[in-house]
Amino acid sequence: IVGIDLGNSHLVAAQVRSRGVDVLLNGSSQRLNPAMAGFNGKERTTLDAAKNQINSNYKNTVTQVKRLIGRKFSDPVVQADIQDYHLFKIVPLDDDEIGVEVSYDEGSKVFTPQ
Repeated sequence: IVGIDLGNSHLVAAQVRSRGVDVLLNGSSQRLNPAMAGFNGKERTTLDAAKNQINSNYKNTVTQVKRLIGRKFSDPVVQADIQDYHLFKIVPLDDDEIGVEVSYDEGSKVFTPQ
């Protein structure tokens, strides 16, 4: 059994083993992982790899998306985030849902935070 604690900016994964629960380490031997995904050309990156590209590819690096889960596009919190915070593009979808638009695979793609 694997459990994931998804925070707004970081995540931690743990595994149940016969002797208890072990927090899993990433490739950098860290327990705390950045909760982000990056899109660059045809490549998708996550965690540390996405964090490493954020300065050069900020419009296609999605972070702190947990704030958007369960909200509507018209929500005042979402509207404030669009104007004040997010570097990636938040777009309206049908039924006032939220989409995150990035350049990926030679075009524009919209993903929904769920």
